[in-house]
Amino acid sequence: MTRAALYARVSTKEQDTTGQKLRLIEYARMQGWEVFGYYEDHASGKDDSRPDLDRMMADAGIHKDGRRTRPKFDVILVTKLDRMMRSLVNMESIILELESQRVGLIAFDQGIDTFNEDPSRKMVRRIISATADWEREMIVSRVKEGVEKAKRVGTKSGRPFGRPRRGTEVKGKRKRPITEAQIRAVLAEEPDIPVRRLAERLGVPRSTLYGYLDLYGGVDKLRGAPLINKQAEKRDVGKLQLSDTCEGAAFEGESANIELRDGDS
Repeated sequence: MTRAALYARVSTKEQDTTGQKLRLIEYARMQGWEVFGYYEDHASGKDDSRPDLDRMMADAGIHKDGRRTRPKFDVILVTKLDRMMRSLVNMESIILELESQRVGLIAFDQGIDTFNEDPSRKMVRRIISATADWEREMIVSRVKEGVEKAKRVGTKSGRPFGRPRRGTEVKGKRKRPITEAQIRAVLAEEPDIPVRRLAERLGVPRSTLYGYLDLYGGVDKLRGAPLINKQAEKRDVGKLQLSDTCEGAAFEGESANIELRDGDS
């Protein structure tokens, strides 16, 4: 006997899946199929967290770690494809994975059926593939348009310099810039510390540290060797005014004046 998995989804926790569940059970009963299991999620169409969908796919033999096992049912029933799918590309991927496991998919409100062998199955497959390709092209096009627009207005990609991900917190939220005194304090403890380790001690990425070192004129090690190696010197970091780093909304409106002097510690 054909075993069917029933899947329902609603977009909020306040909504109820009972209506979908009753219709899915009735459809399976009319086909004379055994209901293997019922799966339901409460999430929006774009929400990546769908534990029951993941559980159902695992029961279909499709595991998130890439493993494939024998499916526990023959077909998945949904009222509409958007109950399962986040996008057309996601739809194509799921259908291909199910087909590789010889598991069918039926969305009976839309007349979509990849389980029963009939001419419409190939047509549906081609339409889904074509629309998924179109969606991919649209995504690429929008990304390119965004990059071109950013170039025209002079916007650079990535996090602005002076706004490190990690570092000394201000009021538990924002971050202060790394000062020359902080860098020299670490160097006093570990004169031969590698740049990677220095960045870890200061709580910033190496790319951010290179910017600060460039800002402070290439802080020397205690024994006089340049702190920035030749490879790092090739980086196009660019000079940054200290006021740009320490003032403005990025640091809760606070500012700081740092006087650079030889031998400061």
